[in-house]
Amino acid sequence: MSDQRIIIISASAIVGLVSVYMMASSSYDVVPARHQAIWTQFQRIKYNETSGPGFYWKSPLVKGIHMFTGPDKDEVSYTCGTKDGITFKGKVAITNQLLPENVLESYLIHGKNPDRPNIYDMSEFLMQSICAEMTAREFLVDKFTTIDDLLYDALVKAQTNAK
Repeated sequence: MSDQRIIIISASAIVGLVSVYMMASSSYDVVPARHQAIWTQFQRIKYNETSGPGFYWKSPLVKGIHMFTGPDKDEVSYTCGTKDGITFKGKVAITNQLLPENVLESYLIHGKNPDRPNIYDMSEFLMQSICAEMTAREFLVDKFTTIDDLLYDALVKAQTNAK
């Protein structure tokens, strides 16, 4: 055989192996523990149901979007201005969990990251509202132990009104 023919055969074999590898690696998906998968094709939902943790065969054109359904702790930073004119920064920790039965609905409303509008934006706004109704002494000393309860009640009310 000539050198040119060997090079062509070798290049064809390499291209073939790479193609087979790419097709094989995009033909399955592994959904991790505490996640639900939403199956999409061309950024549209393919099935109106989600899949739990496990190994799944799929078409190379179908993409699995994994949504975390375990307990999730988010730290939200906020800037607070009290009614006596004092401004300060703080952080509040929010623990939440996306229920597996609500994954598809949450994805349709909020996309891949439902915590952004539901937790971060809403908590920051509510903390600013709570802070604006108090003096710095009330917020930091007198009513400090009740602020978590006020935030929780406001978040529940906001989520209830949103439905």
